[in-house]
Amino acid sequence: MDQITRHFTVVRQHGEHAYTQNVIFSSFSSIIDEYMSIGADNTNTNHNKLSNYLARIFLFGTPEETLALSSISSAPPLMIKQKLIIHELVGHACQADYEGQQNLQHSIMQRYLMKNDTRIIATEIPVWTDALRGHIDGIRLLENDLIEVHDFKPKAKNEKKASSQLYRYCVALSERTSIPMISMRAVYYDNKHAYQVSLL
Repeated sequence: MDQITRHFTVVRQHGEHAYTQNVIFSSFSSIIDEYMSIGADNTNTNHNKLSNYLARIFLFGTPEETLALSSISSAPPLMIKQKLIIHELVGHACQADYEGQQNLQHSIMQRYLMKNDTRIIATEIPVWTDALRGHIDGIRLLENDLIEVHDFKPKAKNEKKASSQLYRYCVALSERTSIPMISMRAVYYDNKHAYQVSLL
């Protein structure tokens, strides 16, 4: 399956520091083919709804007004529960061999998943609400029409805001796609630990 990419330029704000980043949204050409052949009405399952959304984002980009929204990653933390789990993404992270690669860690991890994980459908997916915007590290398709939203955190065990970030990603994705949050799973991970975030 051929991969496709689209570049988005975003301004990231961390405390007093702002910087511009070129984000590369990646997915597979099959979602464009499906969108073009069946059209926007192909939304009878959660997987269809997601594929439809990804195709539209690739073809038409995001609305210009989303550029003025605050970043999900810099929003105040919420009281969201998470639990340590056994997850295959930890094994993928071990195989990706990202440690010591500084600012390249995320791109190394994402390229590895797009090449080796049969469940992944896209990386760096733009999402937004009325107040916040962000880019989801990756989305995987699970059995029973479930969607898994995941975020790579090189020091997952020490994360304080990852649960809030993932929760907000799922809220934004649900708003954009009409996929109910009960049909989503949210996980953050590194090469040692994985945590599932409560979406209830």
